[in-house]
Amino acid sequence: MLLTLSEIPEGASFDVVVVGAGGAGMVAALLGAAKGLRVALIEHTKYVGGTTAISAGSAWIPNTHHAANVSPPDSVERAATYLRNAVGNLSSEEMRRAFLIHGPEAIAELEAQTDGKFRARSLHP
Repeated sequence: MLLTLSEIPEGASFDVVVVGAGGAGMVAALLGAAKGLRVALIEHTKYVGGTTAISAGSAWIPNTHHAANVSPPDSVERAATYLRNAVGNLSSEEMRRAFLIHGPEAIAELEAQTDGKFRARSLHP
């Protein structure tokens, strides 16, 4: 149900409140709803999708179970090297490592618990 903030009834409660309807926010809201939680997804603009909406829906999550369908195959080491060179010190090594380790787990969980499906493309991330 789509509501403005002023239309949410006083006293309404939610198990999960997600701020930002970009790709990550929508996935968080979807997984919460799939687990039976009452979810509020809040977006400041009239658009949804964030940068995912302007990237042809692409999401770069290396080394998922789809990786075998792409040549050359993904590896944590290759992706870590790419991120180190592309991002440098704009994020910590620990944050990048967490993304590389847990990203594939998140995709597997999303596909297992919802109708959302990903597919690998050799020319997209």
